[in-house]
Amino acid sequence: MGNAKDNDFFVGYLPQSPATRRFVRMSLGALFTLAVVIGVTLAATQRDPGKGQWNTSEGQTFHGVLRETPYATLRSDGREYLLVDEGKHGAAIHVCGLDKLSVLVKGQLLERPPLAVIEVSDVSKISKTATAEASIDASTETKSAVLPSGPVVKLQGEIIDSKCYAGAMKPGDGKTHKACAVLCIRGGIPPMFRAVGPAGTSTLYLLVGPDGGPLAGDLLEQIVPFIADPVECQGTVRPSGQTKVLHVLPESLRRL
Repeated sequence: MGNAKDNDFFVGYLPQSPATRRFVRMSLGALFTLAVVIGVTLAATQRDPGKGQWNTSEGQTFHGVLRETPYATLRSDGREYLLVDEGKHGAAIHVCGLDKLSVLVKGQLLERPPLAVIEVSDVSKISKTATAEASIDASTETKSAVLPSGPVVKLQGEIIDSKCYAGAMKPGDGKTHKACAVLCIRGGIPPMFRAVGPAGTSTLYLLVGPDGGPLAGDLLEQIVPFIADPVECQGTVRPSGQTKVLHVLPESLRRL
C-alpha cells in the first residue's frame, strides 16, 4: 500500500488523509478568524455617518411665514426650516408667489440639529397679507440682499447639500457623496457650507452669492467643482433670523 507519505497524496474520489483533514481544518479556522478581524477593523474605522433623522413614516403640518429668497424657508414657532421638494429638487414650484405670507406646509421632517429641512408635499396660503413676523422677515431679507459690509472671513470646510446632510443620505457629506450633492444642488436644494474649526467643531452657513441672491447659473457652476471637497473660501457672514448666511466669493475657493 506504500508508506505514509504516499497515502497523503490527494485523490478526489478517495477519502482525505488525516494530514489533509488537519490542514483544511486549520486553514478554515485561520481564514474565518482573519475575516472577522478585517470586518471588525473596517467597521471600527468608518467615520460617523451623522445623527440626521428622516421620519418617512408620517407627514407633519407646519404653520409659519414663508420666504422665497434666497431659498425657500419657513419660520415657524421660533424655528427656521429649509424647504425642498421630493427627490433632488428645491421647493420653488411649491412656494412661488407666497413670499412673506402665512402658510400651512405639509411634509416630512429631516433633522440634524441645528439644521431642519422639510420635504414638502403641499403648501397652502392661510392669509392674504403678511403677518407681523413676515414684516420682520421682509426687513431682514432686504438687508441681506444688499452687498454685505464688514470684514471678509476665511473659512475651511465643505460645501454640502442641505437635504442629504440633514438625513436623506448617510453619510450626507464627504467624497463618497460628491456626485449626489452636485445633482441636489444643481436641482435647487439649498447649498450650505460646513465650516470646521481648529478644535473639530463645525458651523453651518447657508451659502449665497456675493449679492445675497441664490447660487444659480454661472455663479453656481463656479462652485460645482468644489462641492464635497475639503476647501477654503472667503466671504462675508451675515445673520438672517436664526441662520448664518455666507456671502461667498466664488473666486476665492481653493482645495485644501
